[in-house]
Amino acid sequence: MVNLRTLRTERGWTLEHMCAELHISIATLSRIEAKEREDEKLPLDEKVARPLVRRINEAFHLSCKMEDLPFMISPEKRGRPKKKVSSEA
Repeated sequence: MVNLRTLRTERGWTLEHMCAELHISIATLSRIEAKEREDEKLPLDEKVARPLVRRINEAFHLSCKMEDLPFMISPEKRGRPKKKVSSEA
């Protein structure tokens, strides 16, 4: 599994710098790195996870797939239908 913390520290990047590169919050990156230490994967919403794979590959010149990374698409958030907003007045 690709270790984002290792990639980050090898480049001398701070959490803030890496978050700016990947367009994610510091809280999200911190949670991913914490799960790496536990050898687990962090479940993320599909709208966050899929673009994050692409941005990691671009930033670090990799060709990873989702299963290579320390996060996954949360089963309960996969393809969830959007809530309809009632327009009753």
